[in-house]
Amino acid sequence: MKHFTHLFLICSFSTGIHAQITQELQAVSEGNSQLTFRSNDGTEIFGFRMDDDGELQLMANGSNRVVHINDEEPNAGFGINWHSSITLRAQRNEPNSEGWGLFGLSNGNGTGPRYGVSGWATNGNDNRYGVRGYAGIAANGHWGVYCSGNLWYSGALTSASDGRFKSDIQDFKSALNMVQKLRPRTYHHKTNIKHLALAEGPQYGFVAQELEKVLPDLVQTSLHDFYEDDSLTEHQQVEIKGINYIGLIPILTKAIQEQQEIIRAQQQIIEQHEERLLALEKK
Repeated sequence: MKHFTHLFLICSFSTGIHAQITQELQAVSEGNSQLTFRSNDGTEIFGFRMDDDGELQLMANGSNRVVHINDEEPNAGFGINWHSSITLRAQRNEPNSEGWGLFGLSNGNGTGPRYGVSGWATNGNDNRYGVRGYAGIAANGHWGVYCSGNLWYSGALTSASDGRFKSDIQDFKSALNMVQKLRPRTYHHKTNIKHLALAEGPQYGFVAQELEKVLPDLVQTSLHDFYEDDSLTEHQQVEIKGINYIGLIPILTKAIQEQQEIIRAQQQIIEQHEERLLALEKK
């Protein structure tokens, strides 16, 4: 049994992972394939284990499913070279429990940008995804990407609209009547609402509760989780109404078309009246 006053664990993958433990630990060899580090009271802090398949596992707090190297299928934890096409994988399969497969936090002081998570995908001829999110189904409360705060992008924002994915395609009417019932507003967001990072300054748009009376299909009510601080331990669920503003585009387009039809019909009547007046003047 050996004692370490200061233990430095350094693992270098691409950028390096450094961990420093400043307490007295006892290194205990438990067989030929396991090395465990315990505190003076016998509590397991962390350890290493090599299983029969040659998988190297880093254990923590008594768990042998924390870090997996060359793991076939981690139920929960962190995989390195998990699959031939996956360099790193963090997974959590805890039923009836909140959690993150991967969580990034950057809140240090000083100058320069801060990125909680940054993704790059370059080179090659096939599809490239800097960051890809998948929520299983496009249902209420399922978000492939969730953003609390401003959203900025430099490319095009494209929505899947292939006719092969659609059924029951029909024209619709009375869009102008719908638009006339809408109530465009100007407003400011309240400043005492935590964790939403609402936009500052004058805003232009609609109130979801008002729009819902005219176009209920464009208003979605869903539960959102908000945490008290960066510890992510205390949270509350809040029901919030949101508007599908992009869904307004075809309605506004149809309303303009209907309005143009009215204008053309009125123009024809005006031209007919002008022709009659000219005919009367010639007599």
